[in-house]
Amino acid sequence: MAGIVEIQNVTKTIKGKTIIDSLSFEVYKGEVFGFLGPNGAGKTTTIRMMVGLIGITSGDIKISGYSVKNDFEKAVSKIGAIVENPEMYKFLSGYENLIHFARMSNGIRKEKIDEIVELVGLTDRIHDKVKTYSLGMRQRLGLAQSLLHDPKVLILDEPTNGLDPAGIREIRDHLRKLARERDMAVIVSSHLLSEMEMMCDRIGIIQEGKLVDVQLVHDFVNGSEKVYDIVVNQKEKAKRTLECLYPALSVHLTENGIGASFKKEEIPFAIKELVSAGIDIYEVKEITKTLEDRFLEVTEKKGKQCMFKLVQNEWMKIFKRPGTLVMIGLLLIMISLTGAVIKYQQNKGVSHLDQNWKQTLQAEVKQSKDQLAIGKVPESQISNIKRNIAIKEYRIEHNLSPNVKYSMWDFVSDGAGLIKLAGLFTIIIAAGIVASEFNWGTIKLLLIRPISRERF
Repeated sequence: MAGIVEIQNVTKTIKGKTIIDSLSFEVYKGEVFGFLGPNGAGKTTTIRMMVGLIGITSGDIKISGYSVKNDFEKAVSKIGAIVENPEMYKFLSGYENLIHFARMSNGIRKEKIDEIVELVGLTDRIHDKVKTYSLGMRQRLGLAQSLLHDPKVLILDEPTNGLDPAGIREIRDHLRKLARERDMAVIVSSHLLSEMEMMCDRIGIIQEGKLVDVQLVHDFVNGSEKVYDIVVNQKEKAKRTLECLYPALSVHLTENGIGASFKKEEIPFAIKELVSAGIDIYEVKEITKTLEDRFLEVTEKKGKQCMFKLVQNEWMKIFKRPGTLVMIGLLLIMISLTGAVIKYQQNKGVSHLDQNWKQTLQAEVKQSKDQLAIGKVPESQISNIKRNIAIKEYRIEHNLSPNVKYSMWDFVSDGAGLIKLAGLFTIIIAAGIVASEFNWGTIKLLLIRPISRERF
């Protein structure tokens, strides 16, 4: 069965950045469909494309078979929408606002307006100024405005924003009633996951512009296996028993017993085995997960996978490009040349050594010591002569010729220095590669954003 709303491989790119990436799903008549995702996932962007507020880069969206791209007027005539907060004329009454909006569509009579007002529960206050309405009443008036032309699809972006618990419940009841009694497809985007769990028949989760999953709310929350908490008197023994019984089962200790995930039909057999092992069982209870728990599990797991894949893909793109291979080749050549220059400088210094330098220095040291011994040196020069003697003796002892001119290459004459120089060149070349291959948005994504979503 084809859906009344068909999102067909939709992509949206803004300034070179892909906001929505190949998104596809369907929404059917008579269901409330929850559209979930973290902040910045692309929910509002998708809704804006559905109602024609922004264009579609590629793909298509069909409403009742009409393309938003190619047959916009017919497609949008089937939609009623509130994107974020409904805006009304506050100096007019609620009824006057509805009359004003009714003029934008053909065939909306007074009886229709009265019917919609009663449906949303505003009969007693519809003739009051909008400025006197509470936020919940304004939301209901916005809902009435979006229903005036009998849409087949109702799209609401954060319809419960700022509402108190009573207002949230009212909106939830109205949406369920519309889907049930009018066979309308209702698409709701919200961060209140507890409300979405009670309101929606199916949910679709979007993250980083990609569709993660679409499931019935009940199936998504419960899954095929459930977590059970078993209160026993011998926790360690119970854990070992179940691990022997189910080698692939992950069993963990709890405060009063053990916890594990089972299929419902496996529970009686597991309990029987525990009792046979002499373990007393006091309680077995199912740990119920909420939509929020499952949502966080799925988005965190997918977020890590998406970030790892993104980093992997970006680096693969770099190393597949010819420019990168040239850069790496130049780096290796520079390191080789550096080693050759170092060796050349060392050999050049040795080849020009004065072979008689040691005898010359020894003679100078002997002469200076003799002068000091016979007292022919003025008092003011004694310290300088002793320092010169020490320097010359050090050169003689360590075979350091005064004729060798030391250069900047001396600091890399050992292995550690060579590694430092190679590291310096590597950083320079890597910076050049990054600058040439990435745009700033990608660098920011790889270096600044966290790996997991606490928030990708």
